[in-house]
Amino acid sequence: MTHESILVSKKIAAKLLGVSIGLIDKLRRQGKLQSVSLGKRAMFRRADIEALAMTPAQRRVFEQECGPGAQ
Repeated sequence: MTHESILVSKKIAAKLLGVSIGLIDKLRRQGKLQSVSLGKRAMFRRADIEALAMTPAQRRVFEQECGPGAQ
């Protein structure tokens, strides 16, 4: 299994990015974060999560643009 094919839960995705679960849902709804259905669960490719990882300065700008739900 390659690193790119590793799937993580919404909770783990939020923890990796340092954001709320609500923001993960918002990003998924907006199409900014693609999910993979595994039964009834939405799972996320770790590589996609890592691609969204930001520096603290980038995170502040992102949170200002995203509004409520961003941590």
